[in-house]
Amino acid sequence: MGWERSHKRQKELCKKVVMFLIGFTILQPTFLLFSTSYYVVARFGFPRTEIGTFVNRTNVSITFMAAISAVIMSLYLLWVAPKFGLTKYNHFLSILTTSLAFVFDALVLIAYTCGGATGNITFYYWALVMTAICLGTNQLLCPSVDPKNIPLFSFGIPVSELRVFFYHVIFRHIVAKYNISNIDFKLVTGQLSIAVTASFLAAILWVYCYHDTGHASDEICIEIERTSNYACKVGEQNVDILVKEESRVRGFRKYEHYVGGIKPFKISNLSNKNAPIGEVTLPTGTLRKVAVYTNDSDTALFVEIRTECSTDKKISVSTYDYFFFNAVVSKWFGYRINNGQEMDSNTLIAVLTRLKVDMMSEIPEDIVEVLEPTNRNTNFWLALKQGYPFMLMFGLSIAFLCAFYPAIVPYKLIDPTRGYYVDLVNIFIRTIPALLNCVICNVDSLKKYSPQCDWREKKGWRFSWLIFIPYLFAILVALLILHYPNLALCKLMKNNATFVGILTTMIGVSFVTGRSIGLTALPYQKSANIDPLTGKPMSNIASMNTKLMCSCMLMYYALSVVIIPAGNGYHKAYSKYEHDIDHWPTEGYGFWSSLGFWFSETMKEGINILKCSFTTDLTKHMSPN
Repeated sequence: MGWERSHKRQKELCKKVVMFLIGFTILQPTFLLFSTSYYVVARFGFPRTEIGTFVNRTNVSITFMAAISAVIMSLYLLWVAPKFGLTKYNHFLSILTTSLAFVFDALVLIAYTCGGATGNITFYYWALVMTAICLGTNQLLCPSVDPKNIPLFSFGIPVSELRVFFYHVIFRHIVAKYNISNIDFKLVTGQLSIAVTASFLAAILWVYCYHDTGHASDEICIEIERTSNYACKVGEQNVDILVKEESRVRGFRKYEHYVGGIKPFKISNLSNKNAPIGEVTLPTGTLRKVAVYTNDSDTALFVEIRTECSTDKKISVSTYDYFFFNAVVSKWFGYRINNGQEMDSNTLIAVLTRLKVDMMSEIPEDIVEVLEPTNRNTNFWLALKQGYPFMLMFGLSIAFLCAFYPAIVPYKLIDPTRGYYVDLVNIFIRTIPALLNCVICNVDSLKKYSPQCDWREKKGWRFSWLIFIPYLFAILVALLILHYPNLALCKLMKNNATFVGILTTMIGVSFVTGRSIGLTALPYQKSANIDPLTGKPMSNIASMNTKLMCSCMLMYYALSVVIIPAGNGYHKAYSKYEHDIDHWPTEGYGFWSSLGFWFSETMKEGINILKCSFTTDLTKHMSPN
């Protein structure tokens, strides 16, 4: 038993590590695109003024490929797997996709290093686009396999960015000290090698952690036939139990069942006269006792179940779950009191005297207030009603970033060399919000401050939406600088590394904060399904997390396929006129006329980009040296 507990702890730790590694490697396509484009265009023989074109073309293609794979995976998780009973094989499918991610990352390394002095930028472009297949699938599949460790998944993403920052800083220092040549080739090759190694480790550890879902303890089905004669079965085998009748409360009968022996049992089902008891959520600990309270005619009114589980400190803790019968709707509802404590005699009498005459709705308010419903919502739309704001926060955070960063901010506001260093600083600073989020969610003394809670109970978290104020402010200031270059203030801000750095960091920090909080909080929101006794919202069933994660990613990609091409279309439209300020296309226009002109130009160029999202010759869209 001691060895089993030790092995279980090791595997739980390994799951945390591998979930972190999946987050660490999952956005390699976009990180490579954004952080190495300064070197990539030069390695393939193009001027650095083509950074924006390369980034935009590749970014749109990556987004579309990821969106296609995400839609396919969503259809599988939401419809195909539940309909055909394939959900139990999701962990095997995740092994395939994580292994495939390693193969595609290795292909990117090959594409960058082969082809001689100027290489083949189209081959490299397609290798990056192919990695987006696993980006779309793993973003959905891996968190749904292990939703408990989503904070570590979210934390792995900015740590990967931090790794990029330190790698570039250290490499540049080595270059300056030892006068290394061919930086464009060697720096990116080294970064790709690290990415491939991390992807390989993630694939190996994922196989170890999830190749076998494990065998749970034998499960016991408690069937209430007549309360004086229970049938407790494991499969078709009867289980020996001790039945004890006592009259703890006058006017009621209580039947207790103690599960004896060393063999641990977990409840697989609870039924009343062969009919499942509603949509109650059964406790997951080891079953120790079942007690049923009945009226004089042996009608079950109230079920008490005691389960036991061990804490990290090997201390056994008992938890009590209670199931009430509501005659009005002919359903059972589950509750806990004071975080799973045993109900005292006074509370028990107050509840039973009302249940005896079908007066469940008149249970005293002071008792109702401490009851927490354990029933779970199974209605997707009632779950989505409370979950969509978090999906929107997640989707908008990423979509706005991809539309304006880095092609417009910082590279349109400052020269490429200083823009590269501004971007490095931004990468470092924007890891801080995700680090704080991960620490708060995983340190026991800080968990009460984490976003992993129902925001209707902790309303202060709703102020998280304020992050979009600096986010949109920075974008609007950048647009002001670009379109009113002759204003004294704009002249002061453009090409100012400090100011451009502040704008870039505002965008980066807002993006990471929204993404981390939105994704972390989503699985912990309760549904819009209200418990009829307490008036409190019900939590969602565990499988609902998969559906919500799929919906979250679909919303993100739906926003992305609109916002990102629009941002890239704007970049291309602006690039046509930026070198001839004396003949500015909107000179003499009013505000609304100017806005209409740029909107139409943006849409026109955005549609053109969409039409050629995937190209077989990237070089024809870029100007050679």
